Amino acid sequence: MANYCFAFNKGIEAMLKNYVVKNPKKEVFVAMFGIVHGKKCGIEFRIDRVVAFPNTADDPANFGEIPANWMDVCGEVCKLEQMRFLGFFHSHPTSKGIRSSQDTKFALETAEKEGNILMGIVSNRSVLRMYFVEENRIKIIPGTVNLFKIAMKD
Repeated sequence: MANYCFAFNKGIEAMLKNYVVKNPKKEVFVAMFGIVHGKKCGIEFRIDRVVAFPNTADDPANFGEIPANWMDVCGEVCKLEQMRFLGFFHSHPTSKGIRSSQDTKFALETAEKEGNILMGIVSNRSVLRMYFVEENRIKIIPGTVNLFKIAMKD
């Protein structure tokens, strides 16, 4: 497996951090868009844009069902903004930011349809794990952050 890393473009990390902080008891779900290019780390996913999806679950601490048309929305954002869909980011407001079996299943299904993706999970409002999802493998990758703390282990 090649070396991968991620970085947030100007203001995106602050926007995400603020969104998570403003929703302390609610799982948030955000699609990430940007570019993939070569950097010192190897291949960098640069996150330039995010789009939030509403949490309509009975228990907002869990996301429940992802809207059926979420990838259609992502496809339109890619066309309009001329960016690539990079993956998704979500919070675990009442548990550790370690991927659950539901997270793993959803990430692998999405990667099967869309190609290699990122899956970001934040817990405790500041600890971020960014996973690279490739075929049937999921691996934590490093990144450049200013506001979140990076965790490199599950």
